[in-house]
Amino acid sequence: FLFQHILEYPDRNEERRILGLHGHRATMPSVSEMNVHPVLNLESLQAMRRTIAGLQIAAELLDYIVDLVRGTREHPAVRVGASPRCGTMIARASRASAALDGRDYVIPDDIKRIALPALRHRLVLSPSAEIEGIRAGDVVQQLLEQVKAPR
Repeated sequence: FLFQHILEYPDRNEERRILGLHGHRATMPSVSEMNVHPVLNLESLQAMRRTIAGLQIAAELLDYIVDLVRGTREHPAVRVGASPRCGTMIARASRASAALDGRDYVIPDDIKRIALPALRHRLVLSPSAEIEGIRAGDVVQQLLEQVKAPR
């Protein structure tokens, strides 16, 4: 998985609404019942992938990604840090972030935006860190504050 997205539970009223809508079903609703429709075709998706692959990412930004990823492996609260593969995923997702912002190049903020959801589920904390209540997201936030981003 590329990202870990944390979803909160709905409030009581929303949970009650969900139950009212779906609590009578014996099976999952069909795609048509959920009113889900394609928003693009395969050709469009492939074109988007080619566009994102062509976006520029400067050498110093690659170094920044490497430093963040390596920082997870050197952090005292982390037993197992992120792999080099995670760095490639952050680079790819940072390109997509830049494209969504209408740019054909990556900036440090793209990497910072991607780092937390891309890194936090790849870390295994040390037992002492877990006992202290440290979370993987806390470690990633520390690294984002400590590792100097290029200008």
